[in-house]
Amino acid sequence: MTHNVISCSSTFHVLVYIVLWIGFPLDLVTGSTAGGPELHSRSEANPGRNQSSPGVRGSVSHIYHKDSSFRPANCDDRCIHQLRINRTLQHMDLRKRSMKLPGWRGITNSGYYVLSMAGEWYTTFLVGTGRQGARDQVVELTLDTGSPFPWFQCQPCPICFPQKIAVFNPKKSTTYRALNEKDRYCDDVQNFENMGIGATRKACHYLIGYEDGTSSDGIVAEEWFKLQSANEVDGGQILALGPMGFGCGLENENSFHSGAGGVMGLANSRSGLSFPEQLAPAFGSMFGYCLTALNEPANSGYIIFGKASTPTGVYSWTPFLYPDSISFYVDVVDMSVNEYLLGVPAGTFDRNNKGEGGVVVDSGSPFSYLPTVAFNLLVAALRAIFDQLGAPYYPADGGGPCWGSKNFDKDTFPFPKVAWHFRDGNALELSRAGTYVLYREVSKIEYLCVPFEEDTDPVPTLTVIGGHSQIGTYMFFDQPNQRLAWQYGSC
Repeated sequence: MTHNVISCSSTFHVLVYIVLWIGFPLDLVTGSTAGGPELHSRSEANPGRNQSSPGVRGSVSHIYHKDSSFRPANCDDRCIHQLRINRTLQHMDLRKRSMKLPGWRGITNSGYYVLSMAGEWYTTFLVGTGRQGARDQVVELTLDTGSPFPWFQCQPCPICFPQKIAVFNPKKSTTYRALNEKDRYCDDVQNFENMGIGATRKACHYLIGYEDGTSSDGIVAEEWFKLQSANEVDGGQILALGPMGFGCGLENENSFHSGAGGVMGLANSRSGLSFPEQLAPAFGSMFGYCLTALNEPANSGYIIFGKASTPTGVYSWTPFLYPDSISFYVDVVDMSVNEYLLGVPAGTFDRNNKGEGGVVVDSGSPFSYLPTVAFNLLVAALRAIFDQLGAPYYPADGGGPCWGSKNFDKDTFPFPKVAWHFRDGNALELSRAGTYVLYREVSKIEYLCVPFEEDTDPVPTLTVIGGHSQIGTYMFFDQPNQRLAWQYGSC
């Protein structure tokens, strides 16, 4: 790959800041992808984006999209739904066990632990610089707004879980470098809530674990990541970003087998560890994405980092709570069906003084989770409408409450609308694809399921606005201004 250096004179203050921040400058380099794999992304302009601002973008796919190599052979929509049910049941069980821990993660003396690696959406990068004309390597990472640290599997890998593409080989890259105790990023990892497990002059070690048994144990390294520019002015050139810190996983276990090779940590580490935080000096720490439905082709969603992700035109927003938290908490007070409030009792969605409860927006959780009282009110409201429409109810089986019919015509059926309501008066109305999962049985009966689950844990329940609820709506995480924004019609 050949590269041309972009003039950085106008961003000298940014470069100086990065030198002080992680110990080495972050350069922006353009290059062609001739002879190498392409970064897939939408070619058309995204409505409502500030496309003259700096930023980078990548494609987003669902692990079970219709052309996915991870989708089992001869597995129809019902089969895929059952796979998701199985993952959800496992996710729920693990989540209930972890609810005794404060917030969205727990801390032990032997590593940093988050809930699970059950995310269903991933993005694709080119990583490293191929030796002697060899292609750059492709890495696929699960999007996770609940995890603060980016990592992926690396060779040699004595313990690796299956992934769809080749495991990253550091020896095939001329720009890979293992960090040591003298590097600032290594120091930040070592000081971050027990995730660092030791550093020497030769290596910097980390361990990140998940309550489902998934874990990654390896060394902290730096490498170049290649993404497409989100600025239309420069024609969407491929930008090489680096060097950027990440975890090079050598011993890894993954209970959910999503097919991706690691996790793109999008959460707020407050220490500069996450992917958005590392890009912040060059582009800004905000990011936004569009998650895609199961029946859409690969690379039909996208994620944008930097100021270019800021929505323009008509959009809504609500403030984040608890700025020092790793997770993205929002202040939900009620829900509605067809604009009628459910009347969820006051305080149901609040976090107590022990850090229990509250509402987080989490792309790493496939379905949304509700306290029992809110779940029952939602199901009752939907049942009343579907009963009038002649659609019988099927109780939840791990895939959300379902209704059956032979006439769920997408053009004529009056699908009830579901929304989250915030204390500031704004409401996040879910798209139809973000509210329902539709599949057909052999009997030609169609089942319409709602991807919400009940959490019956007796302690104050952590409510989750999961990834499926975000499908079809542009979600913007504005960390500098501590707010969540959303926009319809941009996906």
